[in-house]
Amino acid sequence: MITFNRLCTTNFKRSLLTLTRSSKSQRKLAPLLKKKPYSSFAGHTINNAKSRGSGLGLFIIGASSICAINYYYKNNYSNHFLHNDDLNNINNDKISLDSENSVCVDKSISPFPTHLSTSTGYALDKNDDYTLVGFGTRSVTFISFRVYALGIYIADKDLPLISKVFDSKYLSTAFIDKDTGAINNEESHGENLTRALESPDTSMVLVDNLLDSEIELVAKVTPIKNTDFNHLRDGLCRSIMSHPIAKKNSDIIKNGIEQLRSAFILKGSVLKNDDLLIKLESDNSLRLYYKSKKNGEVKKLGKVSEPLIGKCLFSKYLSQPNALSDSTQKSFAENVTKYL
Repeated sequence: MITFNRLCTTNFKRSLLTLTRSSKSQRKLAPLLKKKPYSSFAGHTINNAKSRGSGLGLFIIGASSICAINYYYKNNYSNHFLHNDDLNNINNDKISLDSENSVCVDKSISPFPTHLSTSTGYALDKNDDYTLVGFGTRSVTFISFRVYALGIYIADKDLPLISKVFDSKYLSTAFIDKDTGAINNEESHGENLTRALESPDTSMVLVDNLLDSEIELVAKVTPIKNTDFNHLRDGLCRSIMSHPIAKKNSDIIKNGIEQLRSAFILKGSVLKNDDLLIKLESDNSLRLYYKSKKNGEVKKLGKVSEPLIGKCLFSKYLSQPNALSDSTQKSFAENVTKYL
């Protein structure tokens, strides 16, 4: 795979070679240097040859700057960011849900607790306990840097809903075990469920049924680099609006997005290792919390009463296609079968 750094370097070298070694390019540039045509703009006389020469200089400076910036990020942030392919290089023992108390989602931040509760420093409204069922990271596609870690937790009291929903005769027959007699006859219901949750054809239907079961979930969003509330808020809004359901219900979503924007009552910076906690209530409304790593305090933010907002967001977290975090969605698809 050609990295961004190699791409910039290659293009830059090609540009220089074209400009300095190509006799054809030199022949084209020569007349511009000899002639002195003038044009007037806003009362000022401009030398076209000089302006074109300046443009060439700006191009070279711009290309050099891009390469320099990329080199800086690569060398200064390589210890803080993992590229998309690096997840497979992490020791599996560190990212296993079999760990008793925590899992390492990304080596640049603190491990995620396997349970959210008062005893682990995450006291939410009802003081319910939540169990981690999926985790991973969200990457910026352009430069492939991980920007935040994500954990999905299910309320302990709602764990039985997993088997109730996914073991239903309708879903099993129509979506999960429909091919058992053909190609999957040696695989279990759990293995078929994992495959169905990862399939773009069936994943969203299965997750939507789970979200309609009055299940309570929590998404733990932990920045891998310093950011701010506005950035997190805008990212959530874009994610929700990209859901197919949102595009078909634009008026409802528009009102819900305004509620979400208003729910971010805090302003300013969100430091690396801080937590934005997004709780999905049984009616698909959302309640937001913020936990500071520095003092350990959990602050309650606002609420989003429009259920379509909560459903679209968690559907983007847990289903395919186009999951917000493929690693989190895959982890959920594999680990949720433990509760069948």
